[in-house]
Amino acid sequence: MPLNRILRAFSQAGTHTPAQRRGLWACMLSGPPVLRMLVLVAVMLQAAVSQAQIRTAITSSGLGTTVAPPPAGGTVYQITGGTRQRTNLFHSFGLFSVGTGDTASFQNTTPALTTTNILGRVTGGERSIVNGTIDALSYPGANLFLINPAGVLFGPNASLNVGGSFHVATADYVRFADGAKFYANLAQNSVLTLARPEAFGFLGPTPAPLIVQGSSLQVQSGTLSLVGGDVTVQAPGALSAPNGRLQLVAVGSAGEVQLNAPDGTPNLKLVGFSSLGQVDLSQVPVLAGDTVLIRGSLVAAICSSASFSCYAACQRLPRVEDTTSAGEPDARG
Repeated sequence: MPLNRILRAFSQAGTHTPAQRRGLWACMLSGPPVLRMLVLVAVMLQAAVSQAQIRTAITSSGLGTTVAPPPAGGTVYQITGGTRQRTNLFHSFGLFSVGTGDTASFQNTTPALTTTNILGRVTGGERSIVNGTIDALSYPGANLFLINPAGVLFGPNASLNVGGSFHVATADYVRFADGAKFYANLAQNSVLTLARPEAFGFLGPTPAPLIVQGSSLQVQSGTLSLVGGDVTVQAPGALSAPNGRLQLVAVGSAGEVQLNAPDGTPNLKLVGFSSLGQVDLSQVPVLAGDTVLIRGSLVAAICSSASFSCYAACQRLPRVEDTTSAGEPDARG
């Protein structure tokens, strides 16, 4: 493979599957020493440039969402407005990326109203890169849902300040308990409802990846869910839901990932998928939660009251159940 093609491939490695990345490294390592050295230098430079180029880009794409950039020298981008259906608050973003040191802050301008769920979609067709903070503490106890079918990447400086659960997915829509759907595609007919969010829906054959590049993401209460095509969590990353559930789900086709049962209790269930994606924990990140659930083509496991550094270690913990189907593993207890 010519050097320019190898360098171009490595520059886009964040969007590749684990198998594709291994192929790139195999190609590089099989070349002459000079080529190996050039590629390694180029990869390191590319990584440094990529981190330096992460800039905050948060724009509105409707639903009354307003984004106020910080004053000169400030770092907080204030997100207000949106469209409310009782306790559900809907936001629409054209772009949603948070640069290093910046904060995307969902500001509560109606504290007299109860907000249970904040639902954000990204419609512009560009991947979301978060290397700063997502903050929704202005809404006490509210759950935050974010979908971007173009992909999501959390950089090493990413963090969460959320009072409830945080659910992020490269899904095409959120489905609610009454059957209504909130689409990321503006051409689709979204129905804004007061019903409870119930599932992430995928429409295409190759869902975009979700990548955690050494981030430490935590919710103090509730569930932390990461749902995408291939899901990669790189060391020294740490995902934590100490008082709730941690859910990692990789899908490889169209279908729905159900997050809650009809009665609202957490219940992870995969429906309609012809294949699953790969959950890559090969760099041994730290995962912690009262219950940890991992679903993908190569692993399906539940660990209760668990903290472990790799999904393989899950086999050595008590109360582990493995499944190979795309259905719901037993999550009792």
